[in-house]
Amino acid sequence: MKKHTGIVIKTFFSKTRKCALLDDQLGMIEAIPPSETWSVGSLVEYTLVKSNQNKLFLHNVDLIDVPFKLAREDILFFHHILELSYFFMLEGSHVPGMYELLQYLYSQSQEKYSLDFKLLFLFKFFVLLGRYPEDEKFQTMYFEELASKPIDTVVHHLIPSNVSLQLSEWIISCVMDHPYVQGLKTIHFLERDRLL
Repeated sequence: MKKHTGIVIKTFFSKTRKCALLDDQLGMIEAIPPSETWSVGSLVEYTLVKSNQNKLFLHNVDLIDVPFKLAREDILFFHHILELSYFFMLEGSHVPGMYELLQYLYSQSQEKYSLDFKLLFLFKFFVLLGRYPEDEKFQTMYFEELASKPIDTVVHHLIPSNVSLQLSEWIISCVMDHPYVQGLKTIHFLERDRLL
């Protein structure tokens, strides 16, 4: 059986033994794990078995990483990314590059992410989803150039303050466009980091 790697995006353990994962090969999936001992944000390796009722079951599960340092240093940002992933990617959708983008957070050893890092990360997140604000002020060569570069190159940019404000507006426009924006629990992350 083929091994998969995934990031636990959300658990539904209070209602049922099910979780949402961003799978490296299939994109966003919902599956039934062998136990309820997982935490949101865990990076796991597993095999998938489909039942006769088309339910996915996880077998041979190995925990690869739990981002304790990331959660300890910037739990609100981390949970915001996971929540946006759940709400913006439908079950069964595969967004090329999204798994790698989220996995990038696991490879970073920074103590605390800067506001510029967060802005650029969220920008790349929405670019991969194909979400762009329609306002002409966002249709610039600078944004096009940022959108075309890989995340490990982009996050090392120093952003001028006027561009930082535009990036904030760009991200807010994408988030506010979601029909269930009122249901997002981590929306205050945007306010805390003065994006709103």
